[in-house]
Amino acid sequence: MIAHQAPVDLLILQHPDESRHALNTATIVTLAVDNAEILVGDDFSSDSRLLKKLNDPDCQPWLLFPKGGAVSLATVANAGQGDKKPLFILLDATWRKARKIYYLSTCLHTLPAVQITTDKLSAYRIRKVPAPGYLSTVEAAVEVLNAFDHDRAACERMLTAFDRLIGNQITAMGESLYAKNYGNEPIG
Repeated sequence: MIAHQAPVDLLILQHPDESRHALNTATIVTLAVDNAEILVGDDFSSDSRLLKKLNDPDCQPWLLFPKGGAVSLATVANAGQGDKKPLFILLDATWRKARKIYYLSTCLHTLPAVQITTDKLSAYRIRKVPAPGYLSTVEAAVEVLNAFDHDRAACERMLTAFDRLIGNQITAMGESLYAKNYGNEPIG
């Protein structure tokens, strides 16, 4: 996969469990986007790399997290950022662990929040999601990149890699185990 410079910076705060997970979708993002980075931990309150980015006067940080007062991604993309480059911070974890990262990392609490408003179903067929709109990290990153008119072909390649990753895992587990665990979810 050829990495491209995106019109926004992406910083993925990844729970340690995800960094060891075979289906680490954040890695797809960093392989495809030159200005995407992963930090691993569960409390980033004093992480010097994150704090340096948050205090950079040339960037406008946004936390991609559905908290109260969060504005839609479309609103942020349409508003423009002036002279500042947008920095989107994504939390890579299960929903329960993402909330834990947020609550432990007090430096995130004052950031303006943005949320993806979609009825799209996640293509993450081997993880159960509570409702439409709950997207994997790579799907969320693609939504952000598309909102800022990133190279559509590059975004499609990320989603294709994601689909292959899922397909390979389903093949490895076998159709009967997949059917047992995921019921009526389509295989392909």
